[in-house]
Amino acid sequence: MCFFHGQEVHLAEDYYGAESRVFNPYHHYKPETSDATKPTTANDSFLVFGIGHHMCPGRFLAVMAIKIIAAYALRHYDFSVLSGKRPTNTLRDGTSHLPMPEPIVLQARPAASP
Repeated sequence: MCFFHGQEVHLAEDYYGAESRVFNPYHHYKPETSDATKPTTANDSFLVFGIGHHMCPGRFLAVMAIKIIAAYALRHYDFSVLSGKRPTNTLRDGTSHLPMPEPIVLQARPAASP
């Protein structure tokens, strides 16, 4: 088997510039051009769903499901941790993980009145 270190590819300065390791939620959003990277795009700088002939065929369904779940959760819940502090990232098996020594608290938002 052959594996790649996805985090190093996704944070490579060759692809993403000097600010590649700084969090920027609008990194792939480029409204001035049609050159925005889509999560289902196959190229050598975005490897979430693989690349080439063996790229994940369910990536379109997966992206749509993630969008629906995220939109619902963000609209209906407030998220926090008990301490209020963000845990540090850790690297495990080539991917970044957030160790959660404390529970995530979900608080339902009140329903909007018409």
